[in-house]
Amino acid sequence: MECGGRLFDSSLVPRLTPTERRALADAVHTLRARERLSQQEVADRAGLGRNFVSDLEAGRRRPSFDGVVLVARGIGVPLGELIALYEILAER
Repeated sequence: MECGGRLFDSSLVPRLTPTERRALADAVHTLRARERLSQQEVADRAGLGRNFVSDLEAGRRRPSFDGVVLVARGIGVPLGELIALYEILAER
């Protein structure tokens, strides 16, 4: 892959551990449930597919930063709130 005219090896990009991915999934699910939104409602509000939200909550998706921002927007919470809950859950 090229990035800015240079070759970019995406295998060198750190990935979330399974525990961290589960924490993100749980944070998204917790906030969505608190707001009493369905996965479809979050997806519609974020401009995403329902499968994206479902896969994210199941820990099957490694979203980009854009994806995380859009999901927070779809839930109707500040990005910082989603990240703060993720950090709390990841420490467990």
